[in-house]
Parts: sequence; C-alpha cells; structure tokens
Amino acid sequence: MIEIEKEKKGNKESEEKKYLFVVSYDTDAERKRVDYLFNNWEKGEIEKPKGLVRLVNTSNYLNLYKSLTSKIPEKNIDSYEINKNEPDISPQTISVNKSMKEDPKALNEFVEYMLSKKNAVIKNHSKNKYEVYTKKGRAEISYKVDEEDNKTNLMIKIEGFSPAPQFLRDFFNKELNYYEKRP
Repeated sequence: MIEIEKEKKGNKESEEKKYLFVVSYDTDAERKRVDYLFNNWEKGEIEKPKGLVRLVNTSNYLNLYKSLTSKIPEKNIDSYEINKNEPDISPQTISVNKSMKEDPKALNEFVEYMLSKKNAVIKNHSKNKYEVYTKKGRAEISYKVDEEDNKTNLMIKIEGFSPAPQFLRDFFNKELNYYEKRP
C-alpha cells in the first residue's frame, strides 16, 4: 500500500489523505476478485485514475511538472508525493482438531472431498498443502491425519487474513460434525 498526499502546484500543502494501491496479480481471476472488492468497498471513496498514471522517482520534480504543463493544460495534471506505507498486519492461523473412531484412509478421503467442495488447489501434495479462494478471502490449508490409541486424529491448519480463516473453520467443523453423525 502506498500513501499519497496531494500537492497543490508544487507546494507541500496536503489535503485529505489518499492511498494508491498497486495490486499485482497472476491470473484474470485474481484481477476480478480485486476489482470486485474495490467496486463494492463502502468505507471510503475509491476512484480509478483517469488518464496516464506513472510512478516517477526523481529529484527534479518541479522541472518535470513544468515540462508537463508546457504540453497540456495544468488543470489536467494532478501530482502526488508518495511514501511507501507498510501496515503491520499478519495472517491469522486457526486450527480445527478432531479425534474420532474412523478409518484414517476414509477420513483422509473425506478431507479431500471437503477441500474439493471449496475448489482448493494443491500447493504441495506431499505436505497436504492447499490454497483456497472463498467469498470471504484467500487462505492456505494444510492437514494431517494420524492414528493413535484406536482413534484417528485430524488436524487442519488454516492460514489467511480475516475473515477467511474463521469462515473455513466453521465450514470444516460443520462438515465434520455431519460426517461423525452419519449412520
């Protein structure tokens, strides 16, 4: 995230704080998710810049501004001073732990079924690591199934930014409760 303070014709009088987000994406689906979020954000005003947008790193700002005004009317130029802003946020990790009298292979298959219901994508098959995109956000999921004292233990680890981990925890708990209660 990059913080912007609007400048008035070269002086440092700033208006309301604005933020410029430069969001990189790998797929069109990621771009659409971000676009949807921006289009539906209600806790502030979001506008898409019109015209040509460039990030310029220069010690000669005023000369560039003067050169631009010599080419196009000044009313068509907005310039901003940008300072990198790195908020102190970190992903949340939530675990779902279940112990039940169940065949480990059957439980493993059920976990795979639950992941398929959420269209999880394998990131590392040997470590049972998956990536999931939900309506509540993105999360990484890993799980482990082991047998101990005639019981099968399942540990699902969900890592992501709120509210995705809570949403997925609730989903897994609900599905596992149904699974345990089946005839």
